[in-house]
Amino acid sequence: GVLVSLCIYGVLQERLMTIPYGGGSGDDSPPPEFFRSSIFLVLMNRLVTVSVSATGIFLTGERFSPKGTPLELYAMIAFGNLVTTVCQYEVLKYLSFAASTLAKCAKIIPVMCWGRLILNKRYSAADFVSAFVVTAGCFIFFVDSLLPRGQLHQLALGVVIMVVYLGFDGFTSTFQQMLYRRYSTSILNQIFFTTCFSSCMSTAWLLTTDQVPGVIQFIKVHPECVQDIFTLSVSSAVSQFAISYTIFCFGAVTLASVMTFRQFISVVISCFLFGSPLTLAQWFGVCLVL
Repeated sequence: GVLVSLCIYGVLQERLMTIPYGGGSGDDSPPPEFFRSSIFLVLMNRLVTVSVSATGIFLTGERFSPKGTPLELYAMIAFGNLVTTVCQYEVLKYLSFAASTLAKCAKIIPVMCWGRLILNKRYSAADFVSAFVVTAGCFIFFVDSLLPRGQLHQLALGVVIMVVYLGFDGFTSTFQQMLYRRYSTSILNQIFFTTCFSSCMSTAWLLTTDQVPGVIQFIKVHPECVQDIFTLSVSSAVSQFAISYTIFCFGAVTLASVMTFRQFISVVISCFLFGSPLTLAQWFGVCLVL
């Protein structure tokens, strides 16, 4: 579930953020234009997830209840998840999809650090060796992909966004695991309350930055993007359930390992679909991660 949903999500994410709409051969074809509102995509993702989780709660006969879980804890998860999702979209403006995707594999070490701080977990030397080998592969791939581009300001912004992503993503999954251990909230209720907070935050962000008119105008000019946004949102909702179930049953570090393999698959799919060949050094980094 994690692999399939997030691979579809990754392909559509790259399509929406890195390939312009329009620019056809006809005289009446609109000029090429990039979709720029990351927070609108996040809001659409969350609204679909809220709808699906609410339907699931209704159909299973559960109650809409946090069952003793303080609502501010859901708000903390929602905020962390919101930041990481926005970073996923924004980093594509500065780094290639392959570089940004494989860089996410370095999340294993932040997850282990957060696990030590929040859950007081201990890891073996073999765990740390594996984590550092994966991170080394990410570093080799990342550096080799950055060297030819030479735009230092753009690269620096991309690196900063990735650092923010790794920190918040590691915190979010570990904090979710802590909630599952300490409280009895079901997966459906946890997803529902978290995405409700995330939807409110996304809406406030969208309205205060005055992005709505630009998004409406873009959809009017390029209506073909609606199908991509809808499919992206559905795959995001499916991934939320698969990710939450994995954390609930197996923990945050296991999820980080599954996500690492997903990054590898996504890079290969991206190279095949969008014609972005890898260098020998990048393939070496990919193999280290795998």
